[in-house]
Amino acid sequence: MKFPKIKISLSVPICMLAFGLIYGTTYLTAVFSATLLHELGHVAAIYMSKGSISEFELIPFGAVIRKESTSISYKNDLVISFAGPFLNIVSFGVCAAIGRLGYFAAASLILATLNLIPAEPLDGYSALKALTLIFLQPEKAQRICTCVSLSVLCVLWIGAVYLTVYAGLNVYLLIMLSALIFGAVTRIK
Repeated sequence: MKFPKIKISLSVPICMLAFGLIYGTTYLTAVFSATLLHELGHVAAIYMSKGSISEFELIPFGAVIRKESTSISYKNDLVISFAGPFLNIVSFGVCAAIGRLGYFAAASLILATLNLIPAEPLDGYSALKALTLIFLQPEKAQRICTCVSLSVLCVLWIGAVYLTVYAGLNVYLLIMLSALIFGAVTRIK
């Protein structure tokens, strides 16, 4: 087993500093810990399915894990996709069982919930893609996944507009969803 190349995006320390200044170091530590646990779930699942990782890149909203081009089955890809959110749900459950529903528990539950949305590049999308590839040809699976992803993102974007305009929430969710939609549209072949 060779050690993967580890990269850290320049925007990570900048985002962490801004996040820490806005929300405080306690919440920053909780979010970072929940995110690290989430990504470790994916890494463990990859290695348990006899796969290997070529590169691990830390980005502001998590990590991009690039697998070596090994023969990981679509069923194992499905397990790998759910491993991160599963570990976050387990950590939330442990926190709830011991009566420690603080920032870490909340961050774990939110991270798991958001990542289960079937929109690219989230884990829910990866799971949907692996599941469709089990039953369909790659081109048809890709079309279905892209359609589902864009539909879900558009519905969420409309909800974010409503929350921003009528409920007075900050514009962050709207910006994030706009970036996801833009990324999904630019990846359409």
